[in-house]
Amino acid sequence: MFKRMVLALGALLGAYFLFISPGVAVIPDKPVFALQIEMVGRGGHVIFNGVPVFRNYGGLTTSIQVPVTEYVVNGPNNFGFELFDDNNKAPADAYVSATLVLRQNGTPKDQGSNVVSIAMTGAFAETLASGYPPEATIGGSAGRARFVRNEAKRMLVVTRPWTSTIRLPEWRWNHSELVVDNETTRTELRAAYQALWDALAAKQRDVLIRMLDEKASELALAYYISKDDAVKLIELADKPFEEGWTLKPLEWDKMKLATVGDGRLTSLRYQGGRTPINYTDDEHNRNSFDMWWRHERGRWIIAR
Repeated sequence: MFKRMVLALGALLGAYFLFISPGVAVIPDKPVFALQIEMVGRGGHVIFNGVPVFRNYGGLTTSIQVPVTEYVVNGPNNFGFELFDDNNKAPADAYVSATLVLRQNGTPKDQGSNVVSIAMTGAFAETLASGYPPEATIGGSAGRARFVRNEAKRMLVVTRPWTSTIRLPEWRWNHSELVVDNETTRTELRAAYQALWDALAAKQRDVLIRMLDEKASELALAYYISKDDAVKLIELADKPFEEGWTLKPLEWDKMKLATVGDGRLTSLRYQGGRTPINYTDDEHNRNSFDMWWRHERGRWIIAR
């Protein structure tokens, strides 16, 4: 388990606490970032800069490390949780935490340095004082945590800002146009999904690889690999072409627009957050392929 330094939140109501883990380290020359995630008795999303990087719908006991370099931007970032609002029904021993880990590219997962952590324990408190004093961390600084109840999403949202001084590539999505939720956007995005669906249905892998070009290029930069090797990290580039999987039709009337990444990344979603690109097999197993699009000069581009 990672080390924790417990800091009081001030006027704390209920049984929630926030933790940080500052650590000490030398900045590597090929830095990569990951989130070490622990979840017990709580369902929801772990988010980095608003993008869900891990989902645990059932509140299953989970311990996993998820790469997030491609979501870390130069300067201000934030990370944390969107947890399902259970109206005080979470068990008292429920626990969720996310620790931002920095390490040299190519080193084992257990050889990184903890940068900063955020965690919550216990059942939901109706009110919680937010934040604790800002502080210096490895490669940056952390600000006060925020705790809000998102009534529209029926989510409890806890995030912590972290400003990075470690230079990474300038990701194109972070400088894209802001997405406007209107009929023009939805129409254009439906057309982009339809073009993707058509390429998958026709098993046109060359067309698909072109559509994934930016995502693969930036994964290559993030993890110091070739673009061909980056393509191999994208399940959508290979999994749909395996035998035995049937592509499910698109049901436009059941989708709505979702935006993340400070409003610069978007996708269409079914109720409950399911992505439109889904496959099933004869035993009713499901494969879903997530993606986030950005808009630039009239084009919709798969960025993540």
